[in-house]
Amino acid sequence: MNAVPSSSPTHLAWRYACLGAVLLSVGFLVLRPSASSAPMPVQEPSQESNQESSQKPNQIVQIAVTPQPPATDQPPQQQIRPQPSSKLTLEQYTRCLARELELDEPLALAVLIQESDAHNPMKQGRRGGRGPLQIRPDALEEVGLSRSEHSLPILVYGGLRYLKTMLSLFDDQQTALAAYNMGPTRLKERGNRLYRVTERYVHQVLRRMDQIRSSDQVPYHPVLKHRLPEYRLSLDHHNIAPLQACLVL
Repeated sequence: MNAVPSSSPTHLAWRYACLGAVLLSVGFLVLRPSASSAPMPVQEPSQESNQESSQKPNQIVQIAVTPQPPATDQPPQQQIRPQPSSKLTLEQYTRCLARELELDEPLALAVLIQESDAHNPMKQGRRGGRGPLQIRPDALEEVGLSRSEHSLPILVYGGLRYLKTMLSLFDDQQTALAAYNMGPTRLKERGNRLYRVTERYVHQVLRRMDQIRSSDQVPYHPVLKHRLPEYRLSLDHHNIAPLQACLVL
């Protein structure tokens, strides 16, 4: 019986086919990616991101096209805002004059509040009185001022000078206030008997004076906050020391 040769073509082809299958299996195992190296899934942008990204261009465009105010030659508002002509209030000025004239400050303020109009310190009275203290032309002349004086700072000074004169002429404060209200001549003619309206006047002034003296703050009254207008001393008033001391120019 004859032996079949081991290297026949059919046998070789079969062996190569088996070897090829083995190599393919090994290569598949080597080249297959592991779970840890798997690519991350691509995350689609959320709706919020889409909205934000879609809004940003709009915002940029909106800023870019925001209209600018037209250029004008007008200076800033702070520069054209009217400034007060004087920083001195009527209360401060009255207090200063009272100190210079050696008058009681609460008394001076109480008379000013009683005599003056609440909102217009230059309102003229029915009997011809002028300014916050309603001093009359004859009283202005009596204290060395012009009968035709109409400036507020001088009228306040004249009124306080006249008040001090009444305090010097009469013994007590009540009679001096009555003389300021009635006039000293009429008061003497009546034998120091007061009109009823003068009695009320004196009572109200003294009551307000006590309130001012006993309180840390003066009771609110609009006229006290009135600011003095800008004023320059004339040659006739340059030698009046209280005006030089108290006026802020």
